[in-house]
Amino acid sequence: MAISQDWIIDLVDKKISHVQFKDEITGTDSSLAEITEVTVLAASGITTGDYFLLYSATDATGYYVWYDKDSGGGNPAITGKTGIEVDIAAANTSTNVASATSSAINSIAGADFTASPSAAVVTITNDAKGSTTDASDSSGGTSTGFTFNITTQGIGKTVWTVNALYSFLQGEFDELNNLDEDIPISAQTPTEYTMINGWFIDEVSIKYLKGGALQTSGWASGKIRQINYNSNSSFHMASADIGRTITGTTTADAGAILFFDERTVDNDQGRLWIRPTVPANDLFDNGSEAYTIAGSSAAGVFTAVSVSGENTWANIYTLGALETIPKPITYIFQGGSYISGWWGRGNATSHIDILVRVKEAGSEISSGVITVFVRQYADLYDNFEIDLTAGGRNAIPLASQTDPNNNTLGEAYLLYDGQTSNFTVGKILTGQTSGATAEIIANTDSGTTGYLTLGNVTGTFDNDEAIKDDNTTQGVAVVNGTIGDTILNFDAETAGFTTLGQIITGQTTFARRALTGVQDDGATGTLLLQVSDTANVDHFKTYNDNETITGASNGSATSNGVSITNTSGFADIKVWFMNVEVDFTSKNGVINEGDAVTGASSGATAIFLGEKDSNTLQLANWSGTSFTVGEQLQKIGATSNYYVLTNPTNQTANHLINRAFQLQSAYPYSVLVDCAGRKVAQAYEWLKYITREKANVSQIRRQILYPLISSTVTQQDGEEYISARVSPDTAYVQSKASPFGTFSGGKLFGAQGVWIQDMHSDDIQAFQLVDANSTIQNPPNFQVVKVTGVVSGDKVTVFRTTGANNIVNKAIFTSASGNNIANTTFVVNEAIPADTPSSGIIRIIDVSDTTNDKERRYSYSSWTTSTFSGITKTFGDSSPGLDRSYTLTDDTAFVPYIDTTASSTEVSQTIIYTASRNLVTWVRRFNNSTTIIPSETIGTLSSSGYLNSIVRTTDPIAGEPAAGPALLVFDFVNKKIIVPDTDTTLNVQYLVDRTREVEDDFQNAMSQTSILSATGKDNLGGGVYTGITANLLDGWQVKFADRTGSEVQCFISGGNLVGGPAGNPIAVSTNVRVVQISSSAAVIAKSETDTNLFYAIEGLRKTHRGVGKFFYWDPVNGNNSSSGLSDTTPVQTFAQAQSLATSGANDTIICLAKATSGIVTVDETLPITKNNLR
Repeated sequence: MAISQDWIIDLVDKKISHVQFKDEITGTDSSLAEITEVTVLAASGITTGDYFLLYSATDATGYYVWYDKDSGGGNPAITGKTGIEVDIAAANTSTNVASATSSAINSIAGADFTASPSAAVVTITNDAKGSTTDASDSSGGTSTGFTFNITTQGIGKTVWTVNALYSFLQGEFDELNNLDEDIPISAQTPTEYTMINGWFIDEVSIKYLKGGALQTSGWASGKIRQINYNSNSSFHMASADIGRTITGTTTADAGAILFFDERTVDNDQGRLWIRPTVPANDLFDNGSEAYTIAGSSAAGVFTAVSVSGENTWANIYTLGALETIPKPITYIFQGGSYISGWWGRGNATSHIDILVRVKEAGSEISSGVITVFVRQYADLYDNFEIDLTAGGRNAIPLASQTDPNNNTLGEAYLLYDGQTSNFTVGKILTGQTSGATAEIIANTDSGTTGYLTLGNVTGTFDNDEAIKDDNTTQGVAVVNGTIGDTILNFDAETAGFTTLGQIITGQTTFARRALTGVQDDGATGTLLLQVSDTANVDHFKTYNDNETITGASNGSATSNGVSITNTSGFADIKVWFMNVEVDFTSKNGVINEGDAVTGASSGATAIFLGEKDSNTLQLANWSGTSFTVGEQLQKIGATSNYYVLTNPTNQTANHLINRAFQLQSAYPYSVLVDCAGRKVAQAYEWLKYITREKANVSQIRRQILYPLISSTVTQQDGEEYISARVSPDTAYVQSKASPFGTFSGGKLFGAQGVWIQDMHSDDIQAFQLVDANSTIQNPPNFQVVKVTGVVSGDKVTVFRTTGANNIVNKAIFTSASGNNIANTTFVVNEAIPADTPSSGIIRIIDVSDTTNDKERRYSYSSWTTSTFSGITKTFGDSSPGLDRSYTLTDDTAFVPYIDTTASSTEVSQTIIYTASRNLVTWVRRFNNSTTIIPSETIGTLSSSGYLNSIVRTTDPIAGEPAAGPALLVFDFVNKKIIVPDTDTTLNVQYLVDRTREVEDDFQNAMSQTSILSATGKDNLGGGVYTGITANLLDGWQVKFADRTGSEVQCFISGGNLVGGPAGNPIAVSTNVRVVQISSSAAVIAKSETDTNLFYAIEGLRKTHRGVGKFFYWDPVNGNNSSSGLSDTTPVQTFAQAQSLATSGANDTIICLAKATSGIVTVDETLPITKNNLR
């Protein structure tokens, strides 16, 4: 391969250029693929083992094509080259040999060449463009004798060593016709060279060099000038303008255009390199004059005074073990700017060898410092900072490998259809229209349809565009929709989801996301969804299995399995950089940590972290815009919540904020990571996602980071972020593998200065931090008290008990003095134990109060030593402060671990473990058809926490209210259920319903054992159900309100009532006689016909006999003067009913309950005196 094919020497303008140096200006590709014609011989002229040499574009792979004649072998096995065996027979003609040669090349090296035969000629076309070593015959006894003709010379693409360029130039300028020209280059070492005598090389040509550094000598003193310009609209420079004379219309300064670069956002602003006609006079020192170009329509104005000086391009090359499946993009930042890479994904081992400009026109760029990164998704990252001031050839040690904690979930999904060739995991996917790219992490292939799990997504894939991977055999399909973060399978579809962009809602969970793709297979299929409102918690919920899902515009089905969300859907995780403090004078309303705020006048934005003290606010992610004196710092979206800033504001850049584990000392940190209740493993994946390569404006859910550098807020994209503090400040120790911290063994190890909070309760021990002072901080022995198996709306309490029982310890604390009405603190005599929740509920008992109000439920916001602060009523008007004064020592208090209403399938509380505790858990719910049987569990909090997975059972008794008193009064002090004096009848069904309703009241009941249990209403068939038996627990009784005057008869009906102290469920009442209508056989006959009653009764017999007459007995509404022969003419007493029966006739007495849900209970003695009476 001849370097002369790729490099141009311009003796007129003293320029050295690569043949493709204009391509980036024209937007074309001037490189060519080599085409070779090989004329072969007949087999008779070939000896087995003969071969010729062949090279792919840029000599990426060398081949030897050898001939095995009549299976004679003789493979020459050329070191460093790939063999292509051609099998021929002695009788083969030249046409046969040409055909066999073409077939062998296409079979073995089809990715590099296309070969076609025509008679004795084989035409071999390189599949890729670029300069190539020409095909040639072997030498000596193994030559084929073939003829080789290069019909198209391959040019371009090849990256040459600086030494090769040096050697080429030295050779050219040794020629006689060049001996009178200035030599363009000199060598200081085998890897350090200088362009001398004012010779010029452009920035594009530099990209085709490697293996050595290059500097200039002779550009200074005005010999080459660099100047910025702005083209007039439609009068841009063209590649043909290179070499033409440019003239300033004011100064008349003139010179030859050596090169220009106009590749900027608006295509107007550009940069010129000029060789002045007279260096001493043509200074180009008017920074606003217009210019013209001889022989060109291009025109514009200069926008700065020109500069002149030498350039230096240092050579860097990476070494170390780098991941290769897929190969990462090695990228470079210089002075906060991304250097647009031209080196692709490196060589076969992912390494790069390039030249980087570190001095321009005599001035160092960013003090010569660059940072080189490798941050491929799913790999462990690395970066290396180096000072290249001295130029030269510099090793960049880097290492990357698969990250076992970040290599399967992916960051996005993409549906496809129309697949004609399967995709390969580990390859790079490219949109054929959009140019978007991504790494294929996984392929869920359903034939011609499916979805890809992707990483490192760059750009936006278009709906219906073709997509291909870079495998040798390319995977090919068509995009179905656009990128999404959540996969949800469905079945039982009743209406199709046809409108992309609409919100899909789960009707049970209320999970919501935008629809980005649909694979509809009829009644079943797959939805691809995307979080579209990061401020809405519903967009981060998981869709349940078998819930109804509907589209805002169209579509309805049932989810088939829970939804699966990958990393880009974790945008509820927040990263806050502490970076400014500002003083305030007053406030209105409430602003919480994490709320976005803005200056009402200045427009400055930030994230509110809290009040440092009574005068100072601490803010994160501050935009850098100064606040205005006296302005309101308002909560965005709720402007009535604000702070009034001082005059002056005392705005101070500050990168430190104190944070402390519960009951621990506070230490400084610079970054707060709020996990939004997610597992730390998910937080780790998100933190890596927002700092990977291409974590910039092209990324889904781009995150701007806000570190302070030299007291100035620096807004960075994640791809550049290294740590919260970098040079020239006192730099933090870098966590190169993952900038915010690493992950190992299920544990997150935070980088220096990074605070982690609000993680999932399962992970409260799964992290270790390093504060800003470089001190390791481990969380205390956090443990979780958790109740699972609940549903949203369940009432849940967990209390300490007096022992291994269900008796709540309500005297953990005793009241200290000074706990007066309206106080917002409550002080106890005891030291508050460390396992007390940091905030929550405190229940205080006024021992002197004999009403239900004796136990009051307050919330508290914090506690220290012996004081609970932030006391607020949870009852009445829910206002701050105690509702009464509490007495020293006499009054007691206790704090539950959990005392709340469930909002999901679990309830948890994080505490610091100090000692094992006996616990009782109660879960209750009254809501008509969703009422559950009260759940009670006795357990122990141990050093590994407390987990109670309850089994919810719908209460079959409650939920069918019968007639009853307008109001039952539950006296929790005396354990009495009081029936008001306006009623004389209590129905057992009603008693059960009202009790269940009261039992889930937080204020009085949720710290008490259950009041009653109930059984019955079992279906026996034939319209027959067992009756209700209500069992009063823990000493509870029913009491009819006392009467004055004459005695009143009251009734308990509709079921059996048992329990109570000493087995007495009914309390004594003044002037009240209670008739409890009960039965020894708790059976409800819901049918009104004798036939069904007959079957019911016969079904209870052990043997069957003839059945006599039926007599009806109604203790409440019967009349002993009636016949008793039907349910409409019942007698009142059992004695009267028995008197009507005949002994030995198998007669039956039926007691009528008159309420479909119970059995009448009476206090009449029931002696049976007649034979076979039922």
